[in-house]
Amino acid sequence: MTPDEADRILFRISSIWPQTTITDGTISIWRSYLQEPTYTFDTVTRAIDRLAGESKWWPPWATLVETVAATKRADDSTTRGLPEGDRQCLPLAETAKRAHAARMLLRESETC
Repeated sequence: MTPDEADRILFRISSIWPQTTITDGTISIWRSYLQEPTYTFDTVTRAIDRLAGESKWWPPWATLVETVAATKRADDSTTRGLPEGDRQCLPLAETAKRAHAARMLLRESETC
């Protein structure tokens, strides 16, 4: 993230939580943290928007880090469900028949 993007993030945070008084030192530390290669402007912006609905006060840095990680995981296609495919729903009678057969197999395995 560039210094200008970090400043935009900090402006966004201070606009969402204007009642919180933050020292210049804290702003400086956050600005340097935000410029680490781990953080992208889009991901941090979405994380802040998510926190805006959950938090009444300026969040601690650790909370932002957790929310950014959760946002990244949500974006990661490997953590999503299986892709849509050719799903064919079985008729109810066939589903019931297969469920019954599975139950019988389980009962047999319990008695062994």
